[in-house]
Amino acid sequence: MEELDWQILEDLKQTHNLSKTAMNLMLSQPAISKRVQQIEARFNCSLGVRTKKGLVLSPEGTVLCDWAERLIKATMAAEYDVARARTDKTGVLRIGASNTFTKYLLPDILVAFKKLYPNIEVKVVTAWSRDLVHMLERKEIWMAFIRGEYSSIGERDELFEETMFAAACEYFEYEDLPKMQQVAYRNDEMLEFKLNHWWFNNYRERPNIGMSVLNVDACRVMVQKGLGYSFLSELIIKQECPELFRRPLLLEDGKELTRKTYIQYDTDLKENNIFDVFIQFVKNWDFKSSVKL
Repeated sequence: MEELDWQILEDLKQTHNLSKTAMNLMLSQPAISKRVQQIEARFNCSLGVRTKKGLVLSPEGTVLCDWAERLIKATMAAEYDVARARTDKTGVLRIGASNTFTKYLLPDILVAFKKLYPNIEVKVVTAWSRDLVHMLERKEIWMAFIRGEYSSIGERDELFEETMFAAACEYFEYEDLPKMQQVAYRNDEMLEFKLNHWWFNNYRERPNIGMSVLNVDACRVMVQKGLGYSFLSELIIKQECPELFRRPLLLEDGKELTRKTYIQYDTDLKENNIFDVFIQFVKNWDFKSSVKL
């Protein structure tokens, strides 16, 4: 049994669905099915019955999934304790990052970091910022790139600040927005609160939602196709759609509505060599060239 097999079992306990587990672990459906068959052959049992509603775990499958959860937690606890004890520049780092940070910034950071420290293994979890904070609390990850003002667990350092814009294909004035169709998307709840506060400070009517999509990538494409306007961050506009006409969201005092990104970390590991090396590396990274318009 490899670590991936235990991860599959742990995820199946939550999803009861092979397709969802494949998506969560970024594997193909055939690859997941083959692994499940190998696990069933290894323990000479069936994990469960596949129905229209998903996988109904068998008693044996439930036992294996429970063991998977315990073994993964034990492995992470062991890695955590080893990291605290380590004095050289080798080992494992468990980090988390928001979806947008992972897509636009994290790959370049990790490539540059691995060139300098090839013996440090970095394990990455991608999730919503609010979920990353909870994962830090449970020590499932040891540091995280978090977008927004969430409660501080351990310590955090600000990495950059970006402006929020109303953006569309064509020219518009602020007073045009209530009449225009908005492309809405699922947002981080902290940012959603800020945007709603800004809107109702400026307009009496509710926004005219023309369509709602699952994520900011789909939203951005819809805006680029001229199907409405949306609220996009400076990072996304810089990376994906600098051609859009945009206006910054202005607060009552005339300042721009902004969103900060932090690196937040477990203070118990602060004196660890590889932990400190990564923190300092990130704090010295040139985010301005990637983020600022």
